[in-house]
Amino acid sequence: MSKSCRPQLDRLIACVGASPCCTRDKQDIKTCLKLMSASASHNDPAEGSGSASMAASATQQQQQQLKEFEKCTNLRIAYFNCKRGQVDMRTRIRGNRQA
Repeated sequence: MSKSCRPQLDRLIACVGASPCCTRDKQDIKTCLKLMSASASHNDPAEGSGSASMAASATQQQQQQLKEFEKCTNLRIAYFNCKRGQVDMRTRIRGNRQA
C-alpha cells in the first residue's frame, strides 16, 4: 500500500522538473513545489497597500507563475488524493484505486 502512490509521485516530479521553475530559474524541485502551493493559495495579489502599478506588476507576475504551474496542478491534486486515501479508514483495507 505504501507504494500505491508512486506512479503519481513520479509523474509530479517529472512535471515539476520540466517546468520553467526548475529549468530556467535553476531551483530544486522542493522549492518549486513550495512556490506552486504558495501561488495557488494566494489568489489575491492586490491585497494590502501599494500603488496600482505595483499591484498590476504583481498580478502579471502571479499570472505568469500560475500559467507555469497549472500543468502540474492536477498531478499535485491526484498525488494528494492518493496520499489521503492511504490514511482514510474506508479505503485503507481495500487500498487505493489504481490510476
